[in-house]
Amino acid sequence: MFKNLADRFIPSKRQFIDQITLYHGEILKTGGCDAIAFFMTPSLMWQGSLNQEILVLAGSALDQYVLEHVESPHPGEVFKLPGFNTPFKSLFMIILNTWDGGVDFDDNDMIRAYRRTVLMAQEAGLKTLAFPAMGHDKRDFPHLRFARLALQGITQGLDGRLNEVKIVCRDQRMVDTYSERIQKLS
Repeated sequence: MFKNLADRFIPSKRQFIDQITLYHGEILKTGGCDAIAFFMTPSLMWQGSLNQEILVLAGSALDQYVLEHVESPHPGEVFKLPGFNTPFKSLFMIILNTWDGGVDFDDNDMIRAYRRTVLMAQEAGLKTLAFPAMGHDKRDFPHLRFARLALQGITQGLDGRLNEVKIVCRDQRMVDTYSERIQKLS
């Protein structure tokens, strides 16, 4: 049935919705943030522009650390990594399958990954955490669906220990999409 209690349905905690802030820009240029999250496939290939930028900024020690500490990752898993040469205390690597039109993509993996990331950040005593907004016009990502799932996972994990969860949107369309979803939760 469930692998553990964290995998069962957990209702959103709407009272913490005001801790979520939207930013328009680049996640690596988001100032005043303790940690950022990024997404990797189970193959652990540094694909995508954001992952490449993180690897360049952090240096080769990040890749070596991942190879030494992450074995056979599965979708929905989250790994807390050191900040290395980045301005962040920690990096959170979220494992998700590549969006392929939905065939191998599980909504529950995404919700669980967001929830676990928020819980892990709170347990580590971090005060600010940033996620890149998923769903921009790349490979037919369903941006409305991804915004709903991301916010569901984030709000399920919040318990008041984080001061702010930033969702960083690269374009105005994503700002509008996430803003609309946040308003529906308020």
